[in-house]
Amino acid sequence: MASSSNGGGGYYGAAPYRSREGLSTRQGTGSDEIQLRIDPMHADLDDEISGLRKQVRQLKNVATEIESEAKFQNEFINQLQMTLIKAQAGVKNNMRKLNKSIIQSGSSSYLSITKPELAEKLVWAQSKVGLVGFIMSSNPGFVAW
Repeated sequence: MASSSNGGGGYYGAAPYRSREGLSTRQGTGSDEIQLRIDPMHADLDDEISGLRKQVRQLKNVATEIESEAKFQNEFINQLQMTLIKAQAGVKNNMRKLNKSIIQSGSSSYLSITKPELAEKLVWAQSKVGLVGFIMSSNPGFVAW
């Protein structure tokens, strides 16, 4: 072990890796560091290693579960977006047909009642899904009545 000229307390003031009692650790700088102290005089190293292996196995299992849940949620969001895109296309086609039939019939009173109610129902449906404004923002001309 190297000693420094600042009192023999380790290399440049850092705590030593090994002491007379056994293994000791340095002061951790990051929150992701694990500090471990094993004293071979008072504990069995094999038990410590087995315990650490068990913890690593558990962490790997948790990471696998998190990964599978993230994949599931990503697929669900993709399906939801496709459903909303299809719904937007359907609403757009129906609005086109409705406008065409109103123009052919020559009456605009039905148009003034239908469009605000349709917009209100679309906003309500979007808020239930959690994507408020998705359809409206993707087609700015849709709300300009």
